[in-house]
Amino acid sequence: MSEGGDSAAARIDRAARWRAVRAVFEQAIERPSEQRIDYVQGLERSGDIDPRIVAEVLALLAADLTQAADADPGLAALAPDLLDELATDDAPASAAALLGRRFGSWEVTGLLGQGGMGTVCRVEREHDGIRQSGALKLVRAGWDSPALERRFRAERRILAALDHPGIARLLDAGAEAGQPWLVMEFVEGSTILAHCEQVQAGLRQRLDWFLQICEALVHAHRNLIVHRDLKPGNVLVNEAGQVKLLDFGIAKLLQEEDGQTLTGERLYTPEYAAPEQIRGEAVSTSVDVYALGVLLFELISGQRPWVVSGAHPAERAMLTLQQDPRRPSEVAVQQGPHRQWANRLSGDLDAIVLKALRKQPADRYASVSEMAEDVQRFLLRQPVLARRGNWRYRARRFVQRHALASALGTATLAAILLGAAGTWWQARQAELARQSAEREALTARAVAEFMTGVFARANPDRSGKPDPSAQDVLDLGAQALATDDSLKPAIRLALLAAVSRAYTGLGRAQEGLALLDAHGTLIDAVSDGEAAVAVRLARAVAQNNTGDRRGALVTLEPVESGFAELPPRLRIEVDYIAGVLHNNLGEGEIAVPRLSRAYTELRAAEGLDAPMLRRVIPALVSALGGLDRVDEARQIAAEAWQHARQSGMPVTTRMGYGNAYGLALLRDQPEQAVVVFREVLALSEVLYGDDSPELSTSIENVALALERQGLFDEARVLYLRSVALLLAQDTPDLFRVAKTEMAVAKAALRGGRPEEALERIESALARWDAIGKPQSVTYLGGLLTAIEANEALGDDTAVDALFRRAEPFLDGELRSLGRLARQRGLLLRARLMASRQHAASECSDTTELLESKKLGPLDLLQARILHAHCERSMGRPWRSILQSVSPEDPQLPKMHETVRLIWAELAAAADGAENRATHPD
Repeated sequence: MSEGGDSAAARIDRAARWRAVRAVFEQAIERPSEQRIDYVQGLERSGDIDPRIVAEVLALLAADLTQAADADPGLAALAPDLLDELATDDAPASAAALLGRRFGSWEVTGLLGQGGMGTVCRVEREHDGIRQSGALKLVRAGWDSPALERRFRAERRILAALDHPGIARLLDAGAEAGQPWLVMEFVEGSTILAHCEQVQAGLRQRLDWFLQICEALVHAHRNLIVHRDLKPGNVLVNEAGQVKLLDFGIAKLLQEEDGQTLTGERLYTPEYAAPEQIRGEAVSTSVDVYALGVLLFELISGQRPWVVSGAHPAERAMLTLQQDPRRPSEVAVQQGPHRQWANRLSGDLDAIVLKALRKQPADRYASVSEMAEDVQRFLLRQPVLARRGNWRYRARRFVQRHALASALGTATLAAILLGAAGTWWQARQAELARQSAEREALTARAVAEFMTGVFARANPDRSGKPDPSAQDVLDLGAQALATDDSLKPAIRLALLAAVSRAYTGLGRAQEGLALLDAHGTLIDAVSDGEAAVAVRLARAVAQNNTGDRRGALVTLEPVESGFAELPPRLRIEVDYIAGVLHNNLGEGEIAVPRLSRAYTELRAAEGLDAPMLRRVIPALVSALGGLDRVDEARQIAAEAWQHARQSGMPVTTRMGYGNAYGLALLRDQPEQAVVVFREVLALSEVLYGDDSPELSTSIENVALALERQGLFDEARVLYLRSVALLLAQDTPDLFRVAKTEMAVAKAALRGGRPEEALERIESALARWDAIGKPQSVTYLGGLLTAIEANEALGDDTAVDALFRRAEPFLDGELRSLGRLARQRGLLLRARLMASRQHAASECSDTTELLESKKLGPLDLLQARILHAHCERSMGRPWRSILQSVSPEDPQLPKMHETVRLIWAELAAAADGAENRATHPD
């Protein structure tokens, strides 16, 4: 009976048999190879299992022994057909059960497919009147172990970061009744092979689509994502001719930190798997290069590299491991539509494909980009790297590029080859181009080998750590950079910049600087080139994060002097970093033009989908807000936010734009800011789970907007949630905890809880001092909160001691660090001086406040009243200062109690003086 004619009972019986086979096989495979068969036969003798099960397990074990002695491909690798069979055992029932079911805001409207790992459904949702479709992926029941759930959560974060038009985007994620799910972009289209047949695509069109695939993979590899299951079924082409890659990271999703997959299984498609995957060895981006070779072979020839006479997966695996592939040109001759270009495949394209299909990773292309460049060279009729041809080959390719010269005939060709100086020059240029490309390939290979070695060191079997963290890997990379003398200067610089930036991104900027300082001699010796620029940018970013903004600008000076000669992408990066530095220094008039230029160039080149705009737009919005250009900031942020929501951009992009928009609303529309921030928080909870420390920023943004509305208790509760999440980490970022505790203290103080505020702020300042972080604007904010808490509790001695600690920020060497925090400090000091009936020298604090012209309405009102009080205490005219203060001012009830009392005193004095002038005794 055919598969389609199976009864439900037959499917259930087959599924039960499969489960039994799988269980016994897994038990056997855990034993040494010489004991496995005896173990299974022992089960048969005991009568515990059906003899048919024993026969199937023994067959699997026999196939397993055909592999290398030290390799265990496991059940999934050897029997994918059985795995697929399991996926279909109850397909009709599961499809019916899923229809109409909701996952988050998505409703299941149809079944798209089922496979060994789970189910894919068509889903839809309506958001702001816009109907959006998606493809929901459910990990099938039985695979949802705690380890897989942890990997699933980590993987959805990685997938959210893949923002490329050639990659199906992650739209949403979550868990339903403990079952994790992802919603990816729904792609209307056909698999690439089917599409080629439908449109009768020629060789050039097929190669163009192949280059689109390569471009998407390069983006993924830059984000440290390896596809690991690239095949025609995972490559779709939509009606617009855009390639879309599916199922990114799913194989990686199943891989645990020590390189061993769950239950020892390695899932892949044998026909497209690289030899190292089949052998169970560590994989790198080279497995995607290999799969590209198989895919390109099939695109241009119509068949796969090997002829498989049987369907057993072990046979397919053995062919990959032992036999050399055929040449595409030989196969294409036998295929209908492919015959017409078979002659064009011979030579260059044959060489490109066969280089990608070499057995050893080191013998293949060093990267996907290198393979794509060779395909481009073929299209441009330039020498390809896969064929290290002699002078005849290069000369022939030169002539082919110049059809007019070819038409001149054999005599002309001989003259060109033997004597024409112009021809020699052209050939020399071709040789130089080849050498340059080879140098780039060597660099890429060296970097790949270096990082492969670092990750190998992080393997738990070598490192002794069960779950190496990103910090562990960085530390190993830094050690390797210090000890590996084989690295060339440009490669070492590129790696130094990348590792330093990674340290900074993990909140370890001091270590990022220390790494660069340790290699200062090399950095000084290599003063030009993109790698040297990258190192300076890395140093500037680290200096910014340690509070040394002026030093960071000095670091950028050599880069700025050669700004015009930089490639566009580096110019944008320099503009962005310089803009952030100037904005952090309160120099918005310098920051805004730099950030605006980066924004304009990115929008012109790539539109609002440009990945780097996720960094540039929030920085530009902040800088514009600092210059009181709130309407401009809000317009830019609102446009980005709406585009991100309507176009289904990745979750992380929507979150970034939502935060920028919320901050633009915060000043005068805090109620609307709360709405936006809560939506971002909901996205964060879907993406990271509701117990992840990654939620902290989103939680604190909501709390900040609530504070602006005077809802201090609600804000305090949210800040406390953020502290709890941060402290729940295995290795908490205590610096981050300290900053959030300061926010808790401030909200508690504003909510009338000075004792709690003092307890929290003392804990935060103690953490900060213990860590040894340099004092910053945030630290000043903590000191000021401590002063206010002690003021509320009546501890003048503590207040005076804290003011002495704040002295460098208010009057000393740190006075330029932050305008807003400094204004808060000056206002606080003026108020305390007034409450003690002390006149500040020449009323300098209130004079500076009134001259700043950037105070908010409430602070401006209090500054005027305190300044009038100070002037009166000094015996100078003061009544005119109060002329701009209206008794009906809505800010009056919001003032600090001390300032309200001073206002009442001044108003009474002014009224008394006026009465005496009107009615003299």
